[in-house]
Amino acid sequence: MKFDAFHSDSPGRSCANPCASLILRSLGPIRTLFMKFTIAFLALLILPLSLRAEVIVGKSLEWLTDTSSGAGIYIVDTAANKSFSDYKLTLRLHQPLKSDPSKSARSDYWIRPNVNPPSTVVSAGDRFLVFFAPDEKGVSQVAHLINLSNTQVAGFESVAINAAFQRVTDSAEILRIVRERLRTHPKTEVVRLHEYPDTRVEVPYDATGHRELYSGSTCYLLVPEDLRPKSLPK
Repeated sequence: MKFDAFHSDSPGRSCANPCASLILRSLGPIRTLFMKFTIAFLALLILPLSLRAEVIVGKSLEWLTDTSSGAGIYIVDTAANKSFSDYKLTLRLHQPLKSDPSKSARSDYWIRPNVNPPSTVVSAGDRFLVFFAPDEKGVSQVAHLINLSNTQVAGFESVAINAAFQRVTDSAEILRIVRERLRTHPKTEVVRLHEYPDTRVEVPYDATGHRELYSGSTCYLLVPEDLRPKSLPK
């Protein structure tokens, strides 16, 4: 006996096609809903990773010293705690280090409470190392600030990292690096705020600075040309 299940003249075919079509049409809305649910679920899984996996470009102390329009040691006058990790600071100049920095400054400042101990807070009287850079209109703005009284141990916007990818937490050593760089490289090539020239180097995974910059993806450090590791490609 010969069965022809795929031929258009087959009796079984004439009955199966309408039935299958009816079933598929009835399942259509369910299938569409299932696909939408699956896509939404996958998006929820991927979104946190994409938000966390940011490429971070940190700034070494030497690079900040070379490219800033001015720098100085400042004293905190007021530290308004906007949230558990966000401060709004007003600062006054205590000692100029480079050029003629502003006599006063205002800036936001963030800490990472999930990394730092609870005592890591900002208070009036704290000393800060502040670097300045011009914005797109040429107006001097705070480009980077480091708490010398209570040094951050993490957070790329406020942590101190040298050109050797090492985290520096000792305030005396931070200032020594800056002063030594000013002495040996007095020439300034000012870089505008939020500009990142092609002097960045990928931070080695085993460097202490990597842990402070890492945010789920590759992290880089801006270093002066003369301090770029010779073994890495330019």
